[in-house]
Amino acid sequence: TTIVSSLAGRRTRAYASVVVQNADDGGRLDPISVLMAVDRGVEDWRVEMDYAVGHVTLGPERVFCATPDTAAGSYGPMVVKGYETETGTRSWRQDLPSPATGTALGEGTLYLSLDDGVVALDASTGDIVWENYDVESTSGLTVAGETLLVGRRGRTGGELRALDTVDGTERWHHELEADVTVDPIV
Repeated sequence: TTIVSSLAGRRTRAYASVVVQNADDGGRLDPISVLMAVDRGVEDWRVEMDYAVGHVTLGPERVFCATPDTAAGSYGPMVVKGYETETGTRSWRQDLPSPATGTALGEGTLYLSLDDGVVALDASTGDIVWENYDVESTSGLTVAGETLLVGRRGRTGGELRALDTVDGTERWHHELEADVTVDPIV
């Protein structure tokens, strides 16, 4: 995953989540996941992750990463971490009960779709703002003003739901003939 950010038109910084190969003591290659910031071809900072990064979202002050928390991989609990964009310093961590399937950022809130619901986190602190576990098997998210559009996969078709960004309550929903597999487009 690579995200490029132009900072006040003066420079361009790229944030990348990459897998690099490190040789362990026995000479075997050990892949590790790294989040890094590169500015004009020079690496500004890098952070090694415990597991592969599932989702990277860039905000004005932080870059957010969702990674598996256990050896269960992408099927176990997830951890979301907020890193300062300038230094790579981790500013917060939030544990989630299930895998993240998508992220969206809007007005200081980071939204995460999970296998079993949707969670809103304060982008500055990582604190949980609200949780909605009435929405299952979520796929993509899109913020449109005060509405969070949530795509859903299902056994007999998908669904598009609109949630209030302030408290996570449902505004409306519409059943579809097929699964929603990408972020809704506004």
